Amino acid sequence: MQVNVTGIYPFANVGYKTVDMFFPIPKEVAESKNIRVWLNDEQLPWFLTEKGYVLNNGERVEFTYETLEGTFPLIMWTIPDAPEKFTIRVEYSYKVSSKEGELRTLYAMATGRFTGVYAKRCTAYVTVSLVNFQNHEFSIRLCPPPSTTAGASSFQFNVNTYEETFHVIEESSMFNGLNRDIQISTRIPVERTYEWRPYTPSNLNLKIDMQENYLVNITANILLPHGGFKLDWGGAEIVPNASKIEMDTKILEWTGPAPAIMINATNTYLVGPLKAGDYVLDFKANNLTVKTISFTVTEKNGASKNDLIEPVFYLLMVLPIAIVLMVLARKKLSL
Repeated sequence: MQVNVTGIYPFANVGYKTVDMFFPIPKEVAESKNIRVWLNDEQLPWFLTEKGYVLNNGERVEFTYETLEGTFPLIMWTIPDAPEKFTIRVEYSYKVSSKEGELRTLYAMATGRFTGVYAKRCTAYVTVSLVNFQNHEFSIRLCPPPSTTAGASSFQFNVNTYEETFHVIEESSMFNGLNRDIQISTRIPVERTYEWRPYTPSNLNLKIDMQENYLVNITANILLPHGGFKLDWGGAEIVPNASKIEMDTKILEWTGPAPAIMINATNTYLVGPLKAGDYVLDFKANNLTVKTISFTVTEKNGASKNDLIEPVFYLLMVLPIAIVLMVLARKKLSL
C-alpha cells in the first residue's frame, strides 16, 4: 500500500527568534528519506534524530515519540529568524507491507503531551483519500500513545468505488494540545474461488399418477433457493426382482454470486409397464437418497381405455333392446 502524507500547520510565534521543530514519522519513512519540509514557500533542510526536546521553564526536556506502532523517529529542522506568523508544510511517502494479512499506517498527532500551554484549542482536519481499494473494509482509530490514559475512538466503513474520500476532525480540550494519533488499517480481502458443488435438496415433493396398461407417471418437484444451480433429472430405473424404482438426479450448486430468485423445478417420469404389486420409490440426488415413498399397482391399473369403454357400449346397446321388448310385451297384453 502506497501512503502519501501532506501536513499543513499554521503557527503564531510568541517571541522566539530561533525555533527548533520536531516531527515524528514512521520508521519506513525514515528509511526511504522521501521527505520534504517547507517554511511558507521555502524548502528547509532537515535531519533525522531519535530524540526531541521541549522547553520547560527554560530547561530542555528530552522526549521520544511512543505510539501503538512503536517508537517513531523524528525529523528536525531549524527556523533561524522565525516570523510572527508562518506555515509549515511536511510531505512524505512510503510503502506499507502486509502484517498478518493487514495493511496499517499511523499518523502522529498526539504532540500535545509534550507541552502544557496552548492558545485556546487545537483542531486537526484530516482528509483520507483511498484509491483502488474497492470492496475493502477500513478501520480508522483515534488512539492515544501507550503512556497516556486518553480514550480511543474507532469506526469502520466499506469502500465501494475506485476512489473515496473521508474526513476526520479531532479537537483538543481547551488550552491543551492533541493527545491521540490516527491509525488507518484494512485487511487484505481473501480471494475466493467459486465452484460447482453437489447439492442435496431439502424441499422435494413426489406425486404418483396411475395410468393405463400398468404405466405410472411420477412427478418430482424441487424448490431451489436461488438461480445458481445445474440440474440433470436423469431417468427412472426399475430394479429387477426388487419391486423398487430408483431415480438419481444430478444437482450442482454454484458457490459464487447467483440470481436471488427461487426456482421451482419440475420433471415427470413415465415408468412401466409394472406388474401388479407394492413398490418403493427411491429418489436420489447425487447418489444420496433424499426421499422414499410407497405405492401399489393393482389389476385395475392394467385396464386400458378400450377395456373401460366396451362395457359401457354394451350397456348402452342392451338398454334400448330391453325397452323395445318391454313395449312389445305391453302390446301383446293389450291384444
